[in-house]
Amino acid sequence: MNERMTFRKTGNNMKNFFLIIKEKYNALSTILKASIWFFACTFLQKGISVLTTPIFTRLMLPSEYGVVSTYLSVSDLMSILITLGLASSVYQKKVIQIEDSAERNRFTSSLQGLATTTAIISFIFYLFNHKWINSLIGLPSILILSVFPGVLSVTAFGFWSMLQRTEYRYVKLVQLTLATSLAKPIVGIIAILLWPQNKVYSRVLSLVLVEVISYTYLYIKCFWDGKCFYDKKYWKYALRFVLPLIPHYFFQRILLSSSQLMIKRMVGNYEAGIYSIGNSVGWVLTLLVTALDYTMAPWTYQKLKERKTVELGQFVTIPIALMAAFCLILISFAPEIVSVFAPSAYHDAIWVIPPIVMCTYFMLVYTFFIYFEYYYEQTSRIMLATAISGVLCAILNYVFIRIFGYLAAAYATLICYILYTFFHYLIYRNICFKEFGACIYNGKIICVISILLIALSLTITFFYNHLLIRIGIASVIVIGIILNYNAFMRLVKKD
Repeated sequence: MNERMTFRKTGNNMKNFFLIIKEKYNALSTILKASIWFFACTFLQKGISVLTTPIFTRLMLPSEYGVVSTYLSVSDLMSILITLGLASSVYQKKVIQIEDSAERNRFTSSLQGLATTTAIISFIFYLFNHKWINSLIGLPSILILSVFPGVLSVTAFGFWSMLQRTEYRYVKLVQLTLATSLAKPIVGIIAILLWPQNKVYSRVLSLVLVEVISYTYLYIKCFWDGKCFYDKKYWKYALRFVLPLIPHYFFQRILLSSSQLMIKRMVGNYEAGIYSIGNSVGWVLTLLVTALDYTMAPWTYQKLKERKTVELGQFVTIPIALMAAFCLILISFAPEIVSVFAPSAYHDAIWVIPPIVMCTYFMLVYTFFIYFEYYYEQTSRIMLATAISGVLCAILNYVFIRIFGYLAAAYATLICYILYTFFHYLIYRNICFKEFGACIYNGKIICVISILLIALSLTITFFYNHLLIRIGIASVIVIGIILNYNAFMRLVKKD
């Protein structure tokens, strides 16, 4: 009898708890609800991919996994040349400024027409030059050809998803993102099991197949709603905005991918596979960076439009401090995470994780600076900063790999990310003094957090053989977050 009453009481408490949560959620504004779901949506999209990595590392040899990772890097690099990155910066900025929904659809449709045109031109160029391109990249034609339909379909999704975010429509976006994110690993696993004699082709072609099937409808719908393939005004505006950014996008991909590609060429697929696992774990926090970017970009542009810069300055310190804390926690448990993600053959990947994790922190920091550069259309300065960093990254990778071995490439990448962030800080600072007479963000606090992160991260690596010490360090960080939780929430609610 007492057990039944206890069970019933527990059930009622749980029911009341969920009712309170539901009431609080319903009381939120549409904008805040949308922001929560956009964050969750992006987190799910990247998170499912990360969580399924252990399955593929056990289905594939390090050399096979290395080729797949190289393909993904090449695909990301080629996407800039194929569609000019039209679904990101230029579209994000302009679509917010267009108030009329019909005109928004026309703008979206015309930019997709431009992306389609550049993709066709790129495809024809590849057909006539495929031999030397294949030799340069080190991948066969079938893999490079698969990049084109994949990139074009993902671009269509990029236009559609940004439009949903701008208009705060999140239900369909969450549904499609979740379905596609689940389908990619499931279809990939089935393909590998059915076609085990060539696991690389199975994995790559299954990814492209899911993307094309999932996003073709959005591609067609975009033209149907906008009823415009070519608009001289919008094409001219987009090209003028984006062409100076092509080197920026390209060298930004070099920052992300040059280590992987150069290790494959200079050392081998096996080492590239090991490095790739460390890379995958190290970049796991880009889940937060990407989710925050998609959520905060429209909000930041709106604040700059309204010139409400005080709110910007107060809020940005929170995600930067939290990101540093998450980085330290991830670095603390790198050996254990690698053992979960991959078998013992990949163990050396633990040394790649600390510098790559720190790169994700600097990625978040410079993202906040770039918002100002995009909004005030300082595209030539962006291009210059990224080009210098990209070239330097390729040079340092070459030197570090030859002298210290392939694992040192991660530290070459970190050095370049620090310099890259500093370059963008200088551009942002110049814009702030010109537009507002002072910097918006607190540079001293960001600098202190960055120095502490680097020092503590390097210290933690000396204790990779002492789990209890690393648990202690992580516990102190978690306690610090909990103690400051109320202060964080007050500032969030104030904004």
